[in-house]
Formats: sequence, structure tokens, C-alpha cells
Amino acid sequence: MRCHRMLGYVFRTSKGLSSASFKLLYVSLIRSLLEYACIVWSPCYIKYDHMLDRVQKRFLSCFHFRYPQCPISIEELKDRRLQSDSRFFEKLVTGAVDCGRLLSLVNLDCHRRLRGSNTFYVISCGTNYMYYTPLNRMMRAANSDIDFRF
Repeated sequence: MRCHRMLGYVFRTSKGLSSASFKLLYVSLIRSLLEYACIVWSPCYIKYDHMLDRVQKRFLSCFHFRYPQCPISIEELKDRRLQSDSRFFEKLVTGAVDCGRLLSLVNLDCHRRLRGSNTFYVISCGTNYMYYTPLNRMMRAANSDIDFRF
């Protein structure tokens, strides 16, 4: 995987850098590769999610080995992808992103229930592939109110 190779390159060439510089290298060179176009390709199986997390875990273990006294706080990749999905979905619904074809696929739940009502209706799917499509992922994120406000 390209991220593992890039991480190895950062490990080899960053000896003697401060902890802030080392973290900046990770964020700019490696995490940017992991999150590029994540709205489209976000993993639909847990095993692929774990493959992405392995890169960050490897960085964190090297960071703690090199700088044992420095605390570090890095958000999980899964949470960042979910926030990115909800931000894009908010832009889609509010009209900041002009894509009528994609907006026509959004299903609103118009039932008059008081409890347990969700704004968006997620189609029930028989396969993981359809369940984890980008639009269904975004509607689930919007219904769970994770960083999503109009």
C-alpha cells in the first residue's frame, strides 16, 4: 500500500525532527493520502477500515517510541470520514453543492411520528455493498446527528 511506503520514508528521513514537525509530516503526507476523495471510496467492509487504521496505528507507535514524553491527539480516520460525509450531505441538501441528480436520490421520511423519527429514509439493503453506498452512509450520519446541523 502506498501509505505504508510513504510512512516508511517519513520514518527514515525524519530523524532529529521535533514532535510537532513529525506529526505535521504525517498529517500532510500520509493522512492526506488516506482521506483523498473519501466521500466516494469510503470502505464498505470492516476489514478495509482496519487496513486504513493500521497505517495510523503504526505512526502512533513510532511516535510514542521516538517521543515518549510528548502526548499526541489524532482523530480516528473513521470519525473523520463520517464528519466529511455529513458535511458533504449538508452542503448537498442546503444547495451549496449543485447536483440535482444526486439530490433526487435523497429520500425524506414524511411520517408524522413523534419518537424515533428520522429526517431521511435509508433504503433497507440486502447486501453490505448497497448498505455502505456513499449516499446511504451520509443519510445515516445525518440521522444520527453527528456534526450535522442545518
